[in-house]
Amino acid sequence: MTISALCLIISSCGNNPDIPTNTYNTMSGTIADYTTGAVDSLKCFSNNNDLVGTCAVSTDGKFSITLSIPTGNKIGKLNNLTVSDTSAIVSTALTIGYKNGIKKGFIFKTNMTNPTNSANIGIGNVIIVFCYSDRDLTIKGTNNVSSTESIIWDATLKKGWNEMTMEAPSTQSILYSTTIPPDLKWRLFPN
Repeated sequence: MTISALCLIISSCGNNPDIPTNTYNTMSGTIADYTTGAVDSLKCFSNNNDLVGTCAVSTDGKFSITLSIPTGNKIGKLNNLTVSDTSAIVSTALTIGYKNGIKKGFIFKTNMTNPTNSANIGIGNVIIVFCYSDRDLTIKGTNNVSSTESIIWDATLKKGWNEMTMEAPSTQSILYSTTIPPDLKWRLFPN
């Protein structure tokens, strides 16, 4: 299963321009095992391709991005899931590292120690997905995306940007949860 599974579900729900304009959060940290100069800036994009934040990366890998409010999509009804408010506007964010304006890879908070492929997540691996909601929202249940694959939801989102784990409890499922393990580090997944 891929990271794009979450974006596929959320972006398939219709657009809604009614989003608040007075909240934001900051994403900050230090890229683990950072090679000086590997990237010099980060850009964070929503699943609607809105630029929601940008920042410089220091020589020791430190960064801080103030996240703006994305366009977002109405979550709507999702198959076999309990959604506390189907009119909620939600969006996810993907952070890309650049060197001299050239894309060098993706930045994720993860438990992987040697990330090489951000598209596939193995059993036991965790990647943080940043998810925006325009209101408090819960999503619970299992959504079968095919006869052999499912997405399990156990997420309680607060208004604003939230950290949410994406992990693979088996080869046939992905779990999204707002229970965040303590051992995660920021890592650069090269192109």
